Amino acid sequence: MTSSPKLPLALQIAEVQYALELYREVHPSLVRSRVMTERDRERHDEYMRGVLRTLEWFNANKDVIRAAIADARAAERHPAVKAVADAFPGARVAAVRRTA
Repeated sequence: MTSSPKLPLALQIAEVQYALELYREVHPSLVRSRVMTERDRERHDEYMRGVLRTLEWFNANKDVIRAAIADARAAERHPAVKAVADAFPGARVAAVRRTA
């Protein structure tokens, strides 16, 4: 399996919305024909709505997330952090605070 390119969040959100629309159209007939239980239908719907909420949250907060990633990368390059990383290989720096 080859890795796929990253898809824009807006496209992912649209795809999940489309899948939810299909679920609403198809799943009731699957329940009626006993291919799927009502409980399974509800579970699939709940999971996909959860995926949608997560993607929407990431989309709404993408600037904050990008800033946090940039801050973390900048912290990794800070001389004091680099010295600690060299002294303690494999250590993870959770935060950097100014002391004066």
